Amino acid sequence: MKRQMWKGWRLCIISVLLGPAAAPLLAVPACPAPMEVHQPDGTPVTVFLRGDERAHWHQDDQGFPVVQERRGRGKGASTWWVYAQQHNGMFKPTPHALGRTNPKALGLKRVNPKPLRRAAAADANLPVQSDYASPPAASTGAAMGNLVLLVNFADLAVEYSREGYEDLFNQIGYADDGAGGSVRDYYLEVSYGQLDVVATVVEPVTLDNGYAWYGGNDTYGRDLRPRDMIVEALAKLDQRGFDFTTVDLNRDNRIDGLCVIHAGGGEEYSGNNPNYIWSHMGSLLSAAVHDGVAISRYHTEPARRGWDNNPSSQGITRIGVICHEHGHFLGLPDLYDYGYDSRGVGDFCIMGYGCWNGDYGTHPAHFSAWCKMSLGWMPPTIVTSPGRFFLDDAAVAPQMYLLLPPGQFAEFFLIENRHGAGFDQYLPGSQRGILIWHIDTTRYSNDDQTRYRVDLEEASGVQHVQLNQNDGDDADYFREGSAAEFTETTTPNNLSYGGVPLGLNIVNVGPAGPTMSFDAVPPRVTISGHVRTFTGAAVANVELAATDGPSTTTDPNGFYQLTVPGGWSGTVTPSRANWTFEPAERSFSFMLADAADRDFAGYLPGDADGDATVGYADFQILYDHWSQSGDWAQGDFDGNGVIGFGDFQILLDHWGLN
Repeated sequence: MKRQMWKGWRLCIISVLLGPAAAPLLAVPACPAPMEVHQPDGTPVTVFLRGDERAHWHQDDQGFPVVQERRGRGKGASTWWVYAQQHNGMFKPTPHALGRTNPKALGLKRVNPKPLRRAAAADANLPVQSDYASPPAASTGAAMGNLVLLVNFADLAVEYSREGYEDLFNQIGYADDGAGGSVRDYYLEVSYGQLDVVATVVEPVTLDNGYAWYGGNDTYGRDLRPRDMIVEALAKLDQRGFDFTTVDLNRDNRIDGLCVIHAGGGEEYSGNNPNYIWSHMGSLLSAAVHDGVAISRYHTEPARRGWDNNPSSQGITRIGVICHEHGHFLGLPDLYDYGYDSRGVGDFCIMGYGCWNGDYGTHPAHFSAWCKMSLGWMPPTIVTSPGRFFLDDAAVAPQMYLLLPPGQFAEFFLIENRHGAGFDQYLPGSQRGILIWHIDTTRYSNDDQTRYRVDLEEASGVQHVQLNQNDGDDADYFREGSAAEFTETTTPNNLSYGGVPLGLNIVNVGPAGPTMSFDAVPPRVTISGHVRTFTGAAVANVELAATDGPSTTTDPNGFYQLTVPGGWSGTVTPSRANWTFEPAERSFSFMLADAADRDFAGYLPGDADGDATVGYADFQILYDHWSQSGDWAQGDFDGNGVIGFGDFQILLDHWGLN
């Protein structure tokens, strides 16, 4: 094996992994938690929000679409959740109220995400555009400036103090309101101290229009003017006299990072005001320039978390969505499925649904191995030869292994230990273990679950995440007592999408823990040798059997070859009627390479001349050595040390054998 440092981002992010430039809007997936509400008649119902800013909808717990409909007039009017019919990417209400009817019995259909994604098709298959000709100097070993701009609307103000957001972004060990750390804490941990995101949090600016003017939706539910919010907020901050050069730490005349925290809640929470803005990362149509510093990319999140109809869920925003969107600033794509018919990387990565881990984002998941490798934070060790390997928890140690199928540079596997320390403590499952990722750099997104860009090899072989059934569970990890092998023949297997075997199998995965082990072994190894008599004559038709494995017979030249799985341990035992062999068996332990010249000596009673046949020549030898004694005595078949009648009887009993 060898250590490959993957220095910098330029190779992995800018050229190889992200391909040509583009400027899509990148959003956060909807908060996965359901909303519990009551219909006007008091009937309790549960509503789920699915999708992201590109396309989103509400559904019941069975996947049938629902919408809100205003019924009645004047003071007697009320708003109901009703089932909807999908048509050309739109949802039209039916007369049937949620909680009062069976949608399946009515012949209604579940949501089909495919038409919904058409409006976003241009974005779905495009890579992230980097604003940087080269990655920011803060990618490793330095501070990255981050302007945090608080924004009031004309009709809605930020509810919390600037100091509260200062702590949320910058305080080391931030633990307010159940938090697992600040934005700065998160990036210091996941980068192993290589990226220090230092925020400059400014007092709110107040925009000229109400929040609905910026966040109101088009006919497909997408926000109308979030970019106008950014441009106007920057201009008002400039008018206040803010020096934008203070947030260009790498002095490239481009802002390092821009996070706009807007008043109110987020549209990504089910049932919230649709005129809120859905959290996202985007780019201005043309860069704004202040103090000679160009500003194009931004991300925006709500000042307040939670649901409008549930005051107990509300409070200062969590860091999960913020850290997800900041990941786009570093050049990373979304790793959830834009088609919404699978769960992408599930809760195992912040660039998927892991941004919501913990109490809706208090403990966002670490970046997955591919993200950390791409950012240069966790250089992989490339496994090129068999052996035993050890993996520390990726939450505390920058360690992963890369396995590369022959001739498949753009396609490979990454192995990491996700035991669940630090921000990873709310990963799916309780035992956890090793995650194996199948990477295909020819793909730009996780939109196609038949061939993801970053695919979790679900260890149990049951594709719950891929089939949109959950966001991950304990069966997705490899560990002793669960799934302990990843080979050409297991499910899942280590073949490339083109069916090319990896060349090494993963076996003997150890118990889950802060340090785990596994063996990388060749798919198969051979054991070969000859069976000969004491004079070197070939012994054919000898059966050689491997423990719990194959068997074979020697050819006319006495040669045999057995093929056993890599890492095999056991014995090879020769056998043939009337023959004895020395040694009686050969033992092998954890085979990682072919074993040649594993010979056996064959002995046939009565064969005095060693030609593998009992006949007249052997009788002549007995006659010539009659009454001779000693261990050397040729023809002493009965082993009593003297050539005599006992040996003659043995010869007669085996006459004609070969």
